[in-house]
Amino acid sequence: MKNDYFNTLEERDLLIREDLELNTDRRAINAVIETYFDVDKKFGINTGNDDSAWVNLYADYNPVTKDLNIVYYIDADADSYERQYIPTEEEKQTFINVMEQACAHKYEMSCRAFYVSEYFMQADEMQLVCEQNGSNYQIRNIKDDFILYAEDDKGTLKNHVGHEIEAAEYGDGVCVSIECMNCNEVLYSTDNDEFMVQEVQSRKQNQASRMSELLCKAINYIAGYECTNGLYHTLHNEIGMSNDEIKSMGYSSLSEFFEDEQEDGMTMN
Repeated sequence: MKNDYFNTLEERDLLIREDLELNTDRRAINAVIETYFDVDKKFGINTGNDDSAWVNLYADYNPVTKDLNIVYYIDADADSYERQYIPTEEEKQTFINVMEQACAHKYEMSCRAFYVSEYFMQADEMQLVCEQNGSNYQIRNIKDDFILYAEDDKGTLKNHVGHEIEAAEYGDGVCVSIECMNCNEVLYSTDNDEFMVQEVQSRKQNQASRMSELLCKAINYIAGYECTNGLYHTLHNEIGMSNDEIKSMGYSSLSEFFEDEQEDGMTMN
């Protein structure tokens, strides 16, 4: 927690290990959140003196409407209590970030994609409409009033109000697509979710950075056991590094051993 007036929660204070679940009645993704902070200090309760007391924290998140509900339960031998916690705007984003990260890690999709995919599997009947709701536009199943997708007036949904809308499953449930049959357009697809595209790109960048870090450590380790000529032979001939790559790793001193290279980086015979 931050050492501020509100003891503001941070991402390091929260962890999701268990599976996420879509509760269609509550219209939300439910998560059990492990607490890595002083719950008595944060919530203004007193469980530290009761060995039987345990605090369980839960989050309900609707990634379409962005509604978030946080509840904690105090379980003790004497009694049990339920309390709602109203997070600050900063904390609300923290809870959402933690849930998005858990969803991406567990299911390789965003919360919104998970929300749509899980609903598609659970829905008994589906009759979709594209309609205006205040300043927003939404895709709603009129059979149970479940809202699958929504945009503000800057999006393209406003162009499909009143059109025939259907949801389709592709790749054995890997992808769910919401489509306008009048325009033959895809309005939303779980495999093209904006958050997921960003998450995948970020993950690839992190993996590339990690591999570069490990390569540096491996080369420095090898350098501790090789003479200069032997090190060049190992890096160039065995690992396959080019002369330029060797120099970029900080081993310009090996240039006296550099061999001529073809354009593809292979050593000339």
